[in-house]
Amino acid sequence: MKTRIVIFVLVPAAVAFVAVWFFAGGPSGAEIRNVILISIDTCRADHLGCYGYPKKITPNIDAIAKKSALFENAIAPTPITLPSHTTMLAGTTPLYHQVHDNATYYVAEYNRTIAQILSEHGYRTGAIVSAAVLDSAYGLDRGFETYQDEMGPGPAGSKPATRKGGATTRLAVKWLEEHKDEKFFLFLHYFDPHFPYEPPAPFSLLFRDNLYAGEVAYTDNCVGQVIEKLKELGLYDSTLLIITADHGEMLGEHSEITHGFFIYQGALRVPLIMRIPGHNKPARVRDRVGLVDIAPAICSLLGIDIPDAMQGKDLSGCLGRKTTSTGERYFYCESLWPTIYGCNPLLGIVAGRYKYIHTTRPELYDLLADPQEQHNMIDTDPKRAHLMHEHLKLKLDELVYRVSSDSNIAIDEKTLRSIESLGYLAAAHVDDSFEFDETREDAKDVIDFHRANMAIRPLIIARKFEQAKTLCHEMLSQRPQHLQTYVYLGSIALEQGDNEEVINNHLKYIEVVDPNWQEPNRPQRQHLELALQNPPLKKTHLELTMAYYKLGRLEQAQSHARTALKLSPASRQAHNVLGIILMRLGHSQEAIPHFQETLRLGLEAFDVHYNLAMVLQDQGKLDEAAGHYRQCLSFNRAVEAPVSFRLGQLSYEKGDAAAAAEYMSRALELAPNRPEVLDGLALIYTTGRGQFDDPNRAVALAQKACEVTRYETASYVRTLAAAYAAAGRTDKAIETAEKAMTLARTAGDTNLATELKKELEQLRKSRP
Repeated sequence: MKTRIVIFVLVPAAVAFVAVWFFAGGPSGAEIRNVILISIDTCRADHLGCYGYPKKITPNIDAIAKKSALFENAIAPTPITLPSHTTMLAGTTPLYHQVHDNATYYVAEYNRTIAQILSEHGYRTGAIVSAAVLDSAYGLDRGFETYQDEMGPGPAGSKPATRKGGATTRLAVKWLEEHKDEKFFLFLHYFDPHFPYEPPAPFSLLFRDNLYAGEVAYTDNCVGQVIEKLKELGLYDSTLLIITADHGEMLGEHSEITHGFFIYQGALRVPLIMRIPGHNKPARVRDRVGLVDIAPAICSLLGIDIPDAMQGKDLSGCLGRKTTSTGERYFYCESLWPTIYGCNPLLGIVAGRYKYIHTTRPELYDLLADPQEQHNMIDTDPKRAHLMHEHLKLKLDELVYRVSSDSNIAIDEKTLRSIESLGYLAAAHVDDSFEFDETREDAKDVIDFHRANMAIRPLIIARKFEQAKTLCHEMLSQRPQHLQTYVYLGSIALEQGDNEEVINNHLKYIEVVDPNWQEPNRPQRQHLELALQNPPLKKTHLELTMAYYKLGRLEQAQSHARTALKLSPASRQAHNVLGIILMRLGHSQEAIPHFQETLRLGLEAFDVHYNLAMVLQDQGKLDEAAGHYRQCLSFNRAVEAPVSFRLGQLSYEKGDAAAAAEYMSRALELAPNRPEVLDGLALIYTTGRGQFDDPNRAVALAQKACEVTRYETASYVRTLAAAYAAAGRTDKAIETAEKAMTLARTAGDTNLATELKKELEQLRKSRP
């Protein structure tokens, strides 16, 4: 009995000693001065050589693993980038941090991240992220002194949604060089293994039959460059290096091509490698751990007290095959994407070798005997299923954040397009009520429909509109209640110029989700709530605005633009388009604040400055207008011709003939056949004095303007009549003015016709 007691006491003590020795840095007692956390987005653990991938495609990470602690069974809480990274950096589950999806959630301030903690302890902190889903707008930047989320310039000045690993590596190398003499924490995020798989050469050629593996190999090469820089700067031996992933990729398993929908191991099992300074021997940890443990582990290794709010554990008690002193751990996981289709959410619990998934038809798997999760044990082992179900209920109660917090945010149209281009369902809002109804469909029954839904946006981006439309109609025949399909059809119609179809499809969506949208006295709060629950709603109103505008139905266009603005008061697009509509309706004064607000909100674009300048010019605010015209040129030199023309007009109105002639001449040089430029310059030489008094040149310019427009534009013919008069050719002037008056009357321009009648009377009186 005594012997048993001694063994019982000494063996755990020995295990604890080994663990502490390992995580303290071994016998050398090397100091951890710096921390680098590398997250490889969408990287399956089983695609790294150190995790058993048969081909040696990750030599750099494998080399690190040979001198590190490798956790064989690390699990992500969800197959979605933003919530999973929030867990990684905050050490809490989605139940606590309340971020359940990309784009429509914000990391609320009660969440304290490892970056904030290390910053408070004197570490310089930096992050370099490689995809728009981790943009600082979602709140994960707190605690970082620098948060590099600019993906660089794209085509025609657009902002790309991602950055290639090579560019991310260059930024990382620069950051390391700048902070080499300081203790620091660097969060480095690579996005390359994410769909679509487009590795650069030579990886695209070497892995032409498996582009996903090519992306993993390319990212490994990038990681290798960071390691080399650490060694070159003398930082490697003092740096705690952690390599992991936010989630995996299904690659067709269980009929899911990418990730986000199911919570099977292909999407949740991730690599987790920790290289601790001073320890050069490998250690393979079989105990199950989670991304939720990374932040607590960093705190522990640095000697910082683990905050009470963190739900992860100190990994130093988890070395080797022994279980931790806390007993068997239960890891929570979730996917709320099925709720988009009216299904129950997927809520899971993983403990040791078993996983339980709660849904309409629950699932239980033995991950050791059945790693591919092909054999559901729910009927053969009901006791275990019941036990794990009870543990899941306990976790749902234990892990949740108790204080009410609004972590939902509205998504703007540009961000929505950006996130959707990455293959995420940004156009839909998941149901995070966690309500379960046994009569709802099971997620397994809608996977084919989900795959079709995921395929539409890439087809639209590739401008394969007919294929996208065919797929949409197939989807509607299966699930007519899936309203997002009408939004897709409306957007396709807008691209194809079929404005009536835009209206037809978008109104079908709006009539269901917001049938009372025209109610005049609706509180603003209600608009904002609708926008949160229905992300495409603002998009549909904006696209309806454009459709009605193109059809010349300006009042209806204005109505939808104003509704879009109520749904998203800070929408640059809505302010801009409403300003344009008000201009067309003749409400120039009302348009000005909308253009000004567009600029204030950051939409610094040529057309905004140009439209505002035109309105200001119309209001007689000529100097302000000139400033905005000149601003146009700083965005796009290709617009120099129309801008020069407008500045010529403006100078003419101010009575500065020299400046007017100079601007108009430059416009004519750039656009020699533009009738408005020819006409404008003709006016200057018709009415000018001194060197600008040149009636014959005026006649030549005005004639060309009329020829270009086939003598069908009354205002240009009027200018020609004035030029003839200035040249002393009165009879020709009278004949031409009569033609202009006829054109004006035919066009219904009574004001111009009246003015021409008076001019004709003066010409007839002046006839010799």
